This record gives sequence, C-alpha cells and structure tokens, in this order.
Amino acid sequence: MATSAEQDMKKQNKLLREATKIVNAAKDKQAAIKGLRPELKAALKDQYGYAFSLIKSDAGLTDLFSTAVSEGWTEDRFSREIQSTKWWKSRENSQRLYDTWVSDPTKKSDFNRRISDVTTAIKERAKADAGIDVSDEQATSLAKSLLRDRWDSWADFLPRVVGDIFVTDNILDFGGTAATTLQEIRKHAQEMGVFLDDATLGSYVDKIYSNKETVDNIKNVINTQAEAYYPQFADNIKAGATVASIAQKYTYTAAEMLEGDAKDFNFFGNNPLKSDPLMSKAMFGGKDGKAMSLYDFRKSIKQDARWKKTKNARDEYATMTNNLLRSFGM
Repeated sequence: MATSAEQDMKKQNKLLREATKIVNAAKDKQAAIKGLRPELKAALKDQYGYAFSLIKSDAGLTDLFSTAVSEGWTEDRFSREIQSTKWWKSRENSQRLYDTWVSDPTKKSDFNRRISDVTTAIKERAKADAGIDVSDEQATSLAKSLLRDRWDSWADFLPRVVGDIFVTDNILDFGGTAATTLQEIRKHAQEMGVFLDDATLGSYVDKIYSNKETVDNIKNVINTQAEAYYPQFADNIKAGATVASIAQKYTYTAAEMLEGDAKDFNFFGNNPLKSDPLMSKAMFGGKDGKAMSLYDFRKSIKQDARWKKTKNARDEYATMTNNLLRSFGM
C-alpha cells in the first residue's frame, strides 16, 4: 500500500504531466500558462520554485519555461538557464527582485505592504524637505520606480529621489527644510559679502537636496569666492573670520553718522550694483586697494549726499557757524 508521501508525489506528477501537455499544445504559451487551473499552477510552482514567478516578465522566459516543462528540467537547471538569457543580463539584481515579487501571487501582500511603506516615506520626506503634499497616486508611482531600481537600498536613495523631483531650483517653490536651507545659505553669503542671485541660490539648494552637494561644501565655495573678491582679507577669511565681522567697524560708523541701521549698508564684492558705495570705498578705497582707515572713511561719509540731510550734519554746520560768528566777535 502506497504511503501518503508517495500518493502526494503521484498526484504532483500527474498534475505536472497535465500542465506540460496543455502548455506544449498551445500556440500562445503565455496565455496558456496564465489560464491554467490553480492546482496546475501550484504544481508548476512547487516544481520550479521562485523561477516560475519570473515567466510573466518576458515572452522569452515563457518560451524557456515551456521547454523546461516539456523536457522535465529541474528547478536548478531552469534557474541557470534563466541567468543566461538576455532578459536576465539586461537587468540589475534589484529589477529582477522587483519582477519576482510582482509576479509571485504568494508575495502579493508583502509586496503591497512594501509599496505602501515606501509611498508613505516619500510623502513624509517630500513634506519635510519641500513642504509639498504629494498625492497618493504620484507617491505610489514613484515608490514602484524606486523599488524597481533599488529594491533593497531604496531608503538610502530616497533623499536624492525626493530632492531631484520635488526640490527644484526655483526658490519661490521652496518649503519645508529646503526653505530653511535656502535662508542658511543666503545668510552665509551675506556675511561673507558675496552676492548670490535667486538662480544660483536655487541651484545650490537643489544640489544639496539631490545629494550632489552638502551645505558645508556650498559654504566653502562661498568662502573661496569671498577670498577672491576681498584678497586684502583672504588670510582673515581662511582663519575663520566673516567679511561682515571685518567690515563691522565701517557699517557701525556709517550707521552712526548717517543715522541709519548698520544692516542697511550692504557690501557685495562681486556685485557693485548691490553694494552701498560707501562700503565699497571702505573695503577697497585705501592705498593699493586696501581698506580705508576709519579717519578717511569718516571724511568720505561727509562727502556723501546722504550725510547732508542728517541731524549730525546740521549740528556740525551750526557749530561751525557759531564758531565763525564768535571769531568775529558776534
């Protein structure tokens, strides 16, 4: 009397023979495999393992599978033959894994769970980095693309993918931490006396969120520009000083004499049109293009049209007039 295991084997072989007969007789083998009864598909899967899941990925694999079925290949041989096909060689391992999971009904729930997890991660990252609410449809589509390219390492590439797609180089679109980074870069440039237009600022932030640059690298680029624009202060800048700290005595002096705010006196060595003329004189108007002395700077302020409109100027003129009158005994 046959044992239970023998009976199961006999049943399995019978199902395999039936499945083989149907597949070999069909003109459209892909349609034939797809239309097999569930128990016949299960028998083929038991025989060929994960490799059976791949046959829906490519017509050539279906033909190869039909040969495997008709000739009674083992799972190992079928797997080896797949690895020699054009389909296998043209794909990265991540793409093959993705195709396996997509095609395998037994992995459907796990596959959908992974898609859901990646979709959620994309939405959260886009909101945090760019301040953008990504639709479920768009995030799911992106999740599938990301998993197809980076099945096992999708989390490592998520920041770059989100940066490439959602953090553009248009600063008017910035939100989330991208907007914060924009302000950080802009503030550093201002402190270094380097003018950055919106296009350049946007490009820098875009590169940072696309993982092509870091904030520190961008700041170093700005520092190098500052050294070129202010060669007389290059050593100070290399030692860690900002151009703003170097120019502080001039901005404070200008603010005091012109009765304004020190932050209103801009100095951008690479863009004279954005610099206050007084600050340009202070930074470059001394001997041999060096900085002016405070004494000379004060004299230059009094030659500025703005000074004549200040209370300081009126008081000084009044004092001069009184002194002159006293000298005549009046």
